[in-house]
Formats: sequence, structure tokens, C-alpha cells
Amino acid sequence: MTEIFHIFQFNKMAVQDPAMANLAVWSFFMLLAFITLKRRSGTAHLLERDQTVQLRGFAALFVMTSHFWTHASINSPLLVSKGETVYIFLFFSGFGMVVSQLKKERPFKSSLIHRVKKVMAPYWISTVFLIPLGIIIKNESYSITDIILTTAGINTYTKLNHIDYVRWYITFLIIWYCVFYIAWYPLKNRKTARIFLYISAIFILFTFYRPYTFCHQFTAFPLGCLAAEHIESIRGFYNRHKKGIITAGIASIIVSLLYKTAGLSAVYHWKLLSQTQSLVVQELFNILFLSGAIIITGLFSTNGYRSGFIYFCGLVSFPFFLLHGAFLIKFNPVIYHFRNISMTLGIIVFTAFMLVLSYGMKKLIDNLK
Repeated sequence: MTEIFHIFQFNKMAVQDPAMANLAVWSFFMLLAFITLKRRSGTAHLLERDQTVQLRGFAALFVMTSHFWTHASINSPLLVSKGETVYIFLFFSGFGMVVSQLKKERPFKSSLIHRVKKVMAPYWISTVFLIPLGIIIKNESYSITDIILTTAGINTYTKLNHIDYVRWYITFLIIWYCVFYIAWYPLKNRKTARIFLYISAIFILFTFYRPYTFCHQFTAFPLGCLAAEHIESIRGFYNRHKKGIITAGIASIIVSLLYKTAGLSAVYHWKLLSQTQSLVVQELFNILFLSGAIIITGLFSTNGYRSGFIYFCGLVSFPFFLLHGAFLIKFNPVIYHFRNISMTLGIIVFTAFMLVLSYGMKKLIDNLK
């Protein structure tokens, strides 16, 4: 087994010229994106399904490559994700729930069952799949308490998060789902109360839950909810001021990436900010990055363009997100075997492997529904 699977968790590898390897990988992804770019007939609005799916596809690829450089490689390029990709996932989780609620209001029980099928079913399938793999390949062991907690989605300590390195996300999402169901059922017709609830939840999570999580995207989900609630106003503003907004979007991306690369390194090195201050500033730059990504991709989507490759990545983004961490870090069957051939090719082949695996999981989930 160990001849097939490489455990980067304990044995990282050195990559020659990581910046060039990362650039080559993303050049290949962008080439595929533009080759499969097609224009569809009809008009489209900002943040319609085509755009949100493609943004999730981009986020899935970015988080996977960044996790490689963080967890599998000794050295890394300057440009890796520092949380902004997960911010995109959380934002569109909140956005999607409110859009769905506004289009078709479900009774509480029906909505809860739908959410379990959409989120918890894939999570449970990945749990049934990954825990036995960890036991067989890495000789891992789990107590009954571990199994019960992670099955329930309660992943508040490192051992459980390291089942796939993304379990904290499910726990965090469940908490926000609870907030959502309070906001859109008991407080359904009380807009001010909903906003106060979101603000209170952000403050409570940031103050008390932060030691038990691996994230700092505390504003993403509620901002997604608020954006969906005011989507028509946002679209109107975008259409009236498109030229200026596009310029601002490009500037937002550049500024946020500069901070996430050079700026954040300087903050850590010179200890310019306290941990709390640093997290607040990172949150602001996450919002900048998200805004820029929405504006720039909106330039294509509102003109009817859709990349088949990025769209496919978006369709399988949730199973991809759930599975990629374990297969990348704990039992990687691909990348290490390319160490003497081409690291760029190894990452690309691994991406293809994960997309196929994710598509299979998606089809399984669809059949269960």
C-alpha cells in the first residue's frame, strides 16, 4: 500500500522552482477555461447560477493547489490561498440558501431534510470512505467518541479535522445553518432582527468559538445571506456603474493579493498586529478578494460566457472539497510518482483524478436523492 500511496502528512517533498510550477499549473487551468469558453444566447444578470457555480469551481481548484503547497511541499510559491477561497464557499452557502428560500419557501421540516441530503449525505459518504482508508493505509485509530462526534459533524479538535483536513468547515457550516433557520423562520418577517442576529453570531463565534476552529471566515455566510436578500439592488447598482465597478474590482483583487502575499508575511514577521487584529484585517481583505472575483467574473457571465471546464469543477466542487484533503495529504496515489518527471504534470494528473472521483461521488449522491 505504501508503494502506491505517499503520506505527505509526515513526509513533505521539496519542489524545484515552486513559483514556476504553480504558474504552469494555473496556466494549464486557464488554458482549459478559455478553450471551453462558450457564449450562450440570452441575457444574464450578476450572480446568477452560471457565475456562482464557476466561482465555486475556481475556489475548489485554488484551495486544492494551495493545500498542496502548504501541506505537501517543503517550499512554496508566494501566491497561495490564505483563506479567501473558503470565504467564497461560505459566502455562496449563505447566498444559495437565501436565494432558494426566496424562490420557493419550504416548510421548516422540508428545508431541513433538503439540507441534510445536500450537505450531510456527501459528508457521511466521505466519512464512511475515508476513515477505513486511514485505518488500512496509515494504521489510524479512532475511539467510539471520535466516530460519534465526527458523524454528527462536531469536529472541534485536530484529530477529527485531520481525517480530511476540511471537517472544521462542516462544523462551522452547521452552526451557520442553525443561525439561518432562526433568521428565516421565527424571524422571517423581521429584517432588523435578522441583521442583529447575524452581527451577534459573528461576534459570539469570533469571541468564543475561534479556539475550536481552523478558520477565520466569520463574516462570509451572513454576508452571503444579506447579498441574496438585496440581490436586485446590487444588480441595479452594478448595471448603472459598471465601468467604475469593474475598475474597482480589478483594484480589489490586486490589493487583496498584495496583502495576502507580501503584506501578511510582513505582519507576521514584524509582529505588527495582534492575532485578533490580524484576523480582522484578513477578514476585510477576504471581502475585497470576493468582491473583486464577483465583479471580474461577472464581466464574462453577464455577457453570456461560460467556461465548460470551470463550470464542471463548480458542479463537483463540494465532493471535491470533501475528498481532496485526504487524498492530497494523507494517501496521495499520484503526485509523488511524478517527482522525477514533472511536478506540474503530477499536480494536473492529480486534479484530473480528483475531478473523476468527485464526479463519481456526485452521481452516487444524485442517485440516492
